[in-house]
Amino acid sequence: MRTYSGLLAALFSLLMFSSALSGCIFSDESPEPGSGLEAIFNWSPTTSIQAGTVITFNGSASLPQDGSLTYRWDFNGDGSNDASGQEVTTSYASEGTYQVILTVTDGLGEASSTKEIIILAKNAVLPTADTGSENPDSDCQGNEAPSGNFYLIYICEPEKSSNDRNTRVSTTVNLDGSASDPGSTNHYMTDWVWDLNTNIDSDGNGIEDDDVDETGEVHEWKNVEIGEYEVQLTVTNNEGHSAQQQVMVYVQYKGDWEDLHINGNQTDNGELVFETTLHYDRDTNNKIKKVDILLIYPTKDDDWVVGSGDNVLNIYMFNETGEEVLNTTAKERGQQCNAPEDYQCVSLQATSYLIDSYEDGDWEIKIINGKATDADDVSLSIEIQYK
Repeated sequence: MRTYSGLLAALFSLLMFSSALSGCIFSDESPEPGSGLEAIFNWSPTTSIQAGTVITFNGSASLPQDGSLTYRWDFNGDGSNDASGQEVTTSYASEGTYQVILTVTDGLGEASSTKEIIILAKNAVLPTADTGSENPDSDCQGNEAPSGNFYLIYICEPEKSSNDRNTRVSTTVNLDGSASDPGSTNHYMTDWVWDLNTNIDSDGNGIEDDDVDETGEVHEWKNVEIGEYEVQLTVTNNEGHSAQQQVMVYVQYKGDWEDLHINGNQTDNGELVFETTLHYDRDTNNKIKKVDILLIYPTKDDDWVVGSGDNVLNIYMFNETGEEVLNTTAKERGQQCNAPEDYQCVSLQATSYLIDSYEDGDWEIKIINGKATDADDVSLSIEIQYK
């Protein structure tokens, strides 16, 4: 009898323990149906849409982006389903302001978003935005520069001081929207608005490409760092009609150092450190193309010791976190880079693919001396390309 009572007590204790566990460890809460859903859409063209113009609506930015969503479109806010699909087209026969509603469903729940679209009369006089462009004849080395509908700026520093071992420099870009057209000789332009980076929401309203960063027909954009930027100009004529145009701005760099002195590896580890900032940022579309580095140094110099062998200098690159990315220790030396007689040269190239594999930001380029003797009359060039 005592054994049976003891067994009942043990079972009761086990049940109580299991119940406690179920309350403390195992949660019976599950996500609400449709949680995480968000309807997000845009359309093209975005401004000065005349009646009869075919408009493309795109809901691909809606969340989640896992292929589970269905899309319903209401183009005039009357509650009816006018189209389905992630990307659809329509047109409006008459001018006016219309409510566009996108509803997304994942089978468990749904979410909607409503925006207003303004349709102008068919005979509305529309302006044309022209961002301008700037294409120099040559790059920092005197080679023919690319040309096109973009701003291409070169920062060339051919005689860098040994005390200034960084490439963190900036320049001025002169944006010129004066070629924009109000639409007719009877109209005139009233506003020029510049968004200096369409991939950054500088006014914090949740929309990246509507910022009023600067105004005016022309703008002197100062302190522009090395990199690439998408700039947008929005112009408005005296009837209040607007037009937009985007343009890419590329700022390239080349710095040259001559007569550098590198200590032997028994002093300061034989290192000379150069600092640079490299961007491969997908969110802001600021993506580097490549970095080219060239090192030229004498095979032997004044303090060369007989029997010690040739000077050995190498280039190393370290990323934002101090991780070594690549070096030239295994690269062949030679005269392929037109080094003077009795000199050696070695080059290093970091491509966009390589830089994208690491964190962008502040990198270091080091020249490291493999010998105990100092090295003089050393030359280094760093070229950074975003175009």
